[in-house]
Amino acid sequence: MSKLQKREKIMMLITIIIIISVSYVKWYLLPLIDENRRLGMKIEKTLAESKLVRNDIGNYISYKKQKENIENDEVDISKKIFNDNIKNVQFNIMDKINKESIKDNLKIKNKSINIEEIKKVGITKISFHILLEGEYENTITFLETFSYEKKMYIEALEIKKKTDILMTNIILIAYIKGGKR
Repeated sequence: MSKLQKREKIMMLITIIIIISVSYVKWYLLPLIDENRRLGMKIEKTLAESKLVRNDIGNYISYKKQKENIENDEVDISKKIFNDNIKNVQFNIMDKINKESIKDNLKIKNKSINIEEIKKVGITKISFHILLEGEYENTITFLETFSYEKKMYIEALEIKKKTDILMTNIILIAYIKGGKR
């Protein structure tokens, strides 16, 4: 075998270094870079999903609060609305108006009833228009009776004085769930 010359030794060393470098890059560095990219994309995807989950959780919490508020409102509304048919409510309220006016020594000069269906919310509004004649103290007592009523409201009130007698025009309203006739 012949001895390699210095130039051939250098060339062989350079070739070995290039082969080792290419092998290092191909078998170690490129897979490492690919793995780094894959993990980066996985992290971005996980962060995006995490953000969606946080949004979903926030939406769920908001939904739950809205649902609780609606349920609380429904409980409050149910305390303020009659749950009976229109004729029974009409009769009961007119009976109460008649009894209270007699008790308070007031004369009913005129009375009428107006029924209005509010289909959007599924309730019926009944308005009782009453014209009373009587003394001041008796009128106040009558009004106080209906101002403490939980399911009836004084919508309008007009008082005119005629000598010692007051003429009182009142509109009482009540709401009925469903408005069954």
